[in-house]
Amino acid sequence: MDKTISGGQRKRLNIALELVREPLVLFVDEPTSGLSSRDSEHIMDLLKELTHRGQLIFVVIHQPSSDIFKLFDRLLVLDVGGYLIFDGNPLESVPYFKRLANQVNPSEILCDQCGNVNPEQIFTLIESKVVDEWGHCTDVRRVTPEDWYSYYQLLQRAPEQAAREAQEMLEEPDSMEGSEAGGAMPSMEALPQPRWGQQWRTYLERDVHAKARNRTYWLINLFEAPMLALLLAGFTRFHEAGTEYSYGLSENIPPFLFISVIVAFFMGLSVSAEEIIRDRPTLRRERFLNLSWSAYLSAKSTVMLAMSAVQTFAYVLISIAVMEIPGAKAQAILFAVLFSVSAFGNALGLVISSAFQSAKVIYILIPLLVIPQIIFGGAIVRFDRFNPLVTAPDRVPWIGNLMVSRWGFEALAVPLTRDNAYDAQFMVLEDRIERSAWRRDFWAEAAGQIPHPATRENERQRALQELRSWGMVLPPLASFDNIRNAYAEVYKQSFRLRDEWKRASATDLESQRLRHHNASLYEWVMQTDREKRFVVTDRGVTQLSAF
Repeated sequence: MDKTISGGQRKRLNIALELVREPLVLFVDEPTSGLSSRDSEHIMDLLKELTHRGQLIFVVIHQPSSDIFKLFDRLLVLDVGGYLIFDGNPLESVPYFKRLANQVNPSEILCDQCGNVNPEQIFTLIESKVVDEWGHCTDVRRVTPEDWYSYYQLLQRAPEQAAREAQEMLEEPDSMEGSEAGGAMPSMEALPQPRWGQQWRTYLERDVHAKARNRTYWLINLFEAPMLALLLAGFTRFHEAGTEYSYGLSENIPPFLFISVIVAFFMGLSVSAEEIIRDRPTLRRERFLNLSWSAYLSAKSTVMLAMSAVQTFAYVLISIAVMEIPGAKAQAILFAVLFSVSAFGNALGLVISSAFQSAKVIYILIPLLVIPQIIFGGAIVRFDRFNPLVTAPDRVPWIGNLMVSRWGFEALAVPLTRDNAYDAQFMVLEDRIERSAWRRDFWAEAAGQIPHPATRENERQRALQELRSWGMVLPPLASFDNIRNAYAEVYKQSFRLRDEWKRASATDLESQRLRHHNASLYEWVMQTDREKRFVVTDRGVTQLSAF
């Protein structure tokens, strides 16, 4: 739609695009229509040069000038209805039709004064009309297309003579060299197919060059991530009036991480959703070259991943600065996860770009891909709060497992909660404290009341195995009351040991906790705000958690 080149340039460009695959035969439909006389001559000179290289060129042309007409090696004239009425040397066509029409001086071809030939004479002779008794031309042709076709067939050489000449041509192929009319074309050797690496490099350079020329495209993609990061982080940087902002006290870290995953997915999807559709005309033209589809996709993916990496880096850099996310490890995890989600968006965008024929359909489809990521990611609505038809109380529903937002949010929330500089020191004991308290307060009573003997025994054995992993050994036939008491003892020991570690620490744990430990994120991951802490199913007693 961007008409940045002239008509003559467009004609030459179309021919050049066809010549990329070195065709043995080239069909050109009206290459001079709408062009100036000079541009028309340039086009025809180019085509004539190609015939000298051994290519067979078919040109459909309606009103050639004298110079262009002289460039043709062979002329075929078709009358109304597709009847072939002439086939031979173009300069012989005018005297041919003059003789059949009983015109004076049928041997005259060129104008005596200017030396030009007038191709329009051919159409005038073919479509000459019957004159009535008053000397007026009627609408009736003197010679019908069928009659012209019959004359053409009658004037053809005898089959025996044509067969002899064909046999002579096959026996002496060099004898026809230099012939203008109907000369044998020299054979062309097939070009070797480029290696995979060369194809990949060519595809890569072409894609980069095309994007670099589209200034609006790369400006939007360059500033999209920083603007979204400033918008999201700026609005979620909440603190009470009269207090300073602190990462540890921020209540908006969980929603910020979840929305960041959605933003990464959207950016990756929007970058690639139109890529293959935009390239489809070129790919259709190049399919005859038998190029490697994997080289094209690899080059395209390389460019997409590079763009996503730049976008993710800009987004993470601003998010860290505004939200004051501490720790190099946490920052690296934030980049790695968001980049992975964006890369998934790249791949999904290429899939839908290859599956549909219209960019409008893709733009309609993008919200249908993004909105389910928000609904079924597990952050807005907990998985155990979904409709019972699509979920189970003790596991993540199948639709949640299909959402990249669920995996991305979990990959961010869990490490930032458990592996930060503060919580990582005590997480082994914290896990033991939390687990033993749950076993003591909720599990023991619920497991002891399971009606199915096999399920009840399986629960008991799993609890004993867990105690053995912590160094507590009970008899194989220990009752649920004994197991509960053992867990109570584990709870007291772990609690006491954790306090001793904290007292023995040489660092300022309080300032470290405020900097690295986010209470809202910890509460979300550990689900300490739940009133219902377990669910009993035919598989046993399951502790309810976020993921």
